Amino acid sequence: MINVLISLIVIFSLAPSTSLAYDNKQTHPLLTEKAIEQSQNFLNVLQKQLGFEDAGKEMSNGEKVQSITEWLKVGSKEEDEPSCRAANHFHDPLKPWESS
Repeated sequence: MINVLISLIVIFSLAPSTSLAYDNKQTHPLLTEKAIEQSQNFLNVLQKQLGFEDAGKEMSNGEKVQSITEWLKVGSKEEDEPSCRAANHFHDPLKPWESS
């Protein structure tokens, strides 16, 4: 019995309680920033395809002024708040586009 107890303690102490790999506070904003940095035509897409003519400048939501990069980083954090949103923001290729 003591061996089982020790084994359980070891297993649970080694198993992480949460995964930090997909942390929305640090990992998601950093991934967003790096993706923007690596994008060859990020500003072109914002300006020509999405109509953000001032994409290289700071933008306001009426309360706060930030660069588009900073706004996207905020969005990458908030997409997982509350945690139930995280389960539903990925594309499911097994479903039609409209419902994936």
